[in-house]
Amino acid sequence: MRFELENSLVKISVESLGAELKSVKGANGTQFLYGGCGRFWNFSSPVLFPFVGRQKNGVYFYRGQKYEMPIHGLARRCEFTLIEKTGDKLTFELKSNDETLAVYPFGFIFRIGYELVGNTVKISYSVKNTGEDKMFFGLGAHPGFLCPLFKDERFDDYFLEFSENETADIMKVTEAGLFSKETAPFLKEENKINLNFDLFKNDALVFSGLKSKSVCLKSKKNSGYIKLDFGEFKYLGIWTLAGAEFLCIEPWQTHGDYEDFEGEISEKPGILKLEAGAEYECGMSISLY
Repeated sequence: MRFELENSLVKISVESLGAELKSVKGANGTQFLYGGCGRFWNFSSPVLFPFVGRQKNGVYFYRGQKYEMPIHGLARRCEFTLIEKTGDKLTFELKSNDETLAVYPFGFIFRIGYELVGNTVKISYSVKNTGEDKMFFGLGAHPGFLCPLFKDERFDDYFLEFSENETADIMKVTEAGLFSKETAPFLKEENKINLNFDLFKNDALVFSGLKSKSVCLKSKKNSGYIKLDFGEFKYLGIWTLAGAEFLCIEPWQTHGDYEDFEGEISEKPGILKLEAGAEYECGMSISLY
């Protein structure tokens, strides 16, 4: 089921399956979000929980037991319940159940909120541990923005502009889609990335510990652009496929497995930990200009 919110500057729609943002339109009707047509990618803005990225061999271990887990976790394929709808806010909830417990043995309540504030879509995430043991999890966002936005443009007419000058390496991705411990130099006291498909020939560009708290996707030919504020997130992934008409800008709190990882879920580098009864919150926002 799909739900909508609208004010004078922005209109969004959210699907209950995965609590996924499916449309973001500006005041003049311009669509900023990729529609998930299926040729290149079947999603628009999936939420990544309780894992981001790939688990080595598609499995992970907890207390000696092996569990299978698809890339980016289970939430994006689960039906959420709408628990709040006001004139400017939607809140969705997913509770652990027999189906989730079979592949992820932790009790949880996961909530995703969408709120319109002027030209901005504020997105909030809340994870509560409803079990009796410490919970281990990952969390991330994966919005895909139309690129190009307009018919007179090409993908390589676009660039990313960070809020700060950055000197930053990228995390190397292996052919198996896992991370290497090696990094590669990428930005050197600069705040722009001119886009072209060759940048993504080895998969996503993944940054860790950026100084910037936001990034804009802009065109050299037209004035419309988006700004994504990701200040609370530790990692930022940038991804597309050659020939596709989208660019994913992905704030993550955790990342996929390293190629040499052999431990249990509790030993994953950077994994989030939540005591019984505790709650974790974070958020991001998308602004239209």
